[in-house]
Amino acid sequence: ECPAGSRCSSTVVTPCTAGSYALAGSTVCNPCPAGFYCPSTSALPVACVPGTYTTEANQTVCTTCPAGSECPSTNQLPAACVPGQYSQDGATACINCPPGYACPDTDDASTITQCAPGTFADGSDTDCFPCPAGFFCPSTTEATQIECSPGSYSNGSATVCTPCDAGKVCPRTDG
Repeated sequence: ECPAGSRCSSTVVTPCTAGSYALAGSTVCNPCPAGFYCPSTSALPVACVPGTYTTEANQTVCTTCPAGSECPSTNQLPAACVPGQYSQDGATACINCPPGYACPDTDDASTITQCAPGTFADGSDTDCFPCPAGFFCPSTTEATQIECSPGSYSNGSATVCTPCDAGKVCPRTDG
């Protein structure tokens, strides 16, 4: 019987090359399929774990999905996260930037910053946006912009409108 890890003809035993395999008694070496790796020529292929991939046959290791990408399939190339999303090494999916935060980099979660009061981001944003003059923004997690009422104003980036000074006229709500 032909030994595992080899292919045999009637007279010759030939070892399988790395990235292929043959079980005992086989007459052919089988290529390791995409989405799998073959660490041994004498054992069945091993499936890549989620967050890793191989896209070609005859691989001996799976490649880790890089930060800034998602690998939903173990037999396809990584897909880049879009701006406003991010991922770390080994991700099967990109993560949407949460409301109230800015995610400027798709591949570096350490750069995620919380929006300051008077600014907002309503999700999947790369920046926090300032509340416009004449409005106040009570939340950093919603794009709610409430117009200042007569007798009050804001110069922008406000969480509340400022009442006009007693005895003074505020003809415009934007300062």
